Amino acid sequence: YIKRVNKEASSAQAMRSAIKGDVRLEILIHRPHLYSETIVKGGESLGLDLMFGPGSASMLIEEVRSGAVKASCPSVQRRDRIVKVNGQQGNSDLLMQAIKASDTLDVEFSRCSD
Repeated sequence: YIKRVNKEASSAQAMRSAIKGDVRLEILIHRPHLYSETIVKGGESLGLDLMFGPGSASMLIEEVRSGAVKASCPSVQRRDRIVKVNGQQGNSDLLMQAIKASDTLDVEFSRCSD
């Protein structure tokens, strides 16, 4: 996770501008904390608001609402990322297909460690 570019840490957009505009870069990076959870949907929705772009390698959890995730694994938090589902990784389309294809999900999450 990129936490700061030069002295800019206010937003991803501000850090992106610093990368594009500055000749010299000082970047602070934190390694992710990876953890796995098993989710049993049991006919429920996951209860997640997800954000991802076309071809992105993960799905950002914007909000955890009532549903299978909150019931199965309450340790999942807002701002965690889904990086693998039932052994499938690569891009958000493949992750979403894996989520829809099974009632039991073995999910690998990534969390920024501070």
